[in-house]
Amino acid sequence: LLYPGLISVDSGHFQYNHLSLGLFLFSFTCFVSNFLKLGSVFFVLAVHYKQIELYHALPVAVYLLSRSYTELFPSSAIKSYCAWLRQLLVLFTCVSCTMFVLWFPFIYTRSDLFQILRRIFPFYRGLFEDKVANLWCSLNVLIKLKKNFDTLFLLRIRPSVLLWQENPVLVSWLLIISNVRSVNVLFCV
Repeated sequence: LLYPGLISVDSGHFQYNHLSLGLFLFSFTCFVSNFLKLGSVFFVLAVHYKQIELYHALPVAVYLLSRSYTELFPSSAIKSYCAWLRQLLVLFTCVSCTMFVLWFPFIYTRSDLFQILRRIFPFYRGLFEDKVANLWCSLNVLIKLKKNFDTLFLLRIRPSVLLWQENPVLVSWLLIISNVRSVNVLFCV
C-alpha cells in the first residue's frame, strides 16, 4: 500500500485505487484473524469507496459463508444450523448498517439519489463501457454483439452470463461445504 509506484501512478491519474485496496486488505486481515463483523464493515467501505472492489465480492461472500459453515457444522446439525443462520444474520446486519450509514445523507435528503445510482450502474450506456467489459468486448470481435443484438436484450442476459462465469467459484464453494473437514477455504476462492 505504501509502494511509491502505486501511489504516484494512482494519485497522478486521480484513481486512488490504493485506498480501496487498503480497505480490502484490512477486511482480509480481519477475516483471517476471526473478526468477521469488522472485516465485513471494512469490505463494505472498500466497495463503496471504489466499485472495482466488486470483483472481490463473490470470493469474500464464498469465504464468509464457507468459513462459518465449516466452523459450526461438525457438531449437532440442528443446533449448528441455527448458529450458522444467526452468524449470517449478524454479518448481514453489520453490512446493512454500514451501507445505511453511508447512504443516509442521500436517502434523507433524496437529493440526486437516482442520479447517483445511475452513475454507479450506468446500464443506459450499454455493455461496452470503456475497457471494463472485457468479456463483452472480446465476444463482440467474434459474434458482433452490438450489431446483431439489441442493447436491452444484452442487458437482460447479463446476470445469466455473470452467473455462468462465476460458476466455478460457486461449485468450489459447494465442494468445500460437502467436505466439512476442509480448513483453508481461500485456496479454492
